[in-house]
Amino acid sequence: MKRKGVFYFSPTGNCKKIAEEIVKVFDKNNVDKEDITSFKSRKDPIVFENYSFAFFIFPIYAGDVPNVVKEYFKRLQGCGIPVSLIALWGNIHSSNALHNAQLLLNKQNFMVVSGAEIVAPHSYNRGSLQLALNRPNTEEILKIQKFALESINIKTNTMLFPHVKTELMARLPQRFIPGLVVKMIFDEGRCNKCGLCQKKCPTHAIDDNLQIDNKKCIRCLACIKYCNTSARSSVFRTNIPQRFLGRFQGISNKCSFYI
Repeated sequence: MKRKGVFYFSPTGNCKKIAEEIVKVFDKNNVDKEDITSFKSRKDPIVFENYSFAFFIFPIYAGDVPNVVKEYFKRLQGCGIPVSLIALWGNIHSSNALHNAQLLLNKQNFMVVSGAEIVAPHSYNRGSLQLALNRPNTEEILKIQKFALESINIKTNTMLFPHVKTELMARLPQRFIPGLVVKMIFDEGRCNKCGLCQKKCPTHAIDDNLQIDNKKCIRCLACIKYCNTSARSSVFRTNIPQRFLGRFQGISNKCSFYI
């Protein structure tokens, strides 16, 4: 019997939590939960002919699919199986992530049948800037689980996510984020050389001396999330990004489901 697959890219753990909630609604003997976050995990593409359905869960970066996930999608062969796309966004803008993911996966012979945009804590939350804390909530988790159950019963591809117009900040190319938005800080005096940051980095951007290659770093902040000595941190390069994000403080956007 072919299995269902739940595949997630989750540098800071939010997408992993959604994957875990989806897996709960299926027979544990008939579903695989696969983490595609690490550089090593994406080295060998998954064979999808073994699956009857797949969920792809990923965060939205600059209004789009993370470039590293895009490159991974381009290496997959879908074998015509139906898939559902679940994109997490930090209460700022969901933009064209689902639209762009569908275009990519269609080319790889997947059949996108549903999609969801889930509000979750923003990766750049710090200090007084706290966006979408405690999201998704219990009610939203139940909706996500219902969405997953309904998605696997769709037999034809009727889904087409429209291309939408976005704000100027949402059009900022991902490759500019390291240079223009977030600066990474490494306090070597606090570092205990455990190497966990290097292991968790999804783009292999941290070398054996634990220094960051800014050409590879995507500012996902996984190294900060998993550093157990607080040797890793980040700051905004200017106050412009923080002012932009602050506009959404206190706003509670809704999750969206397309099915």
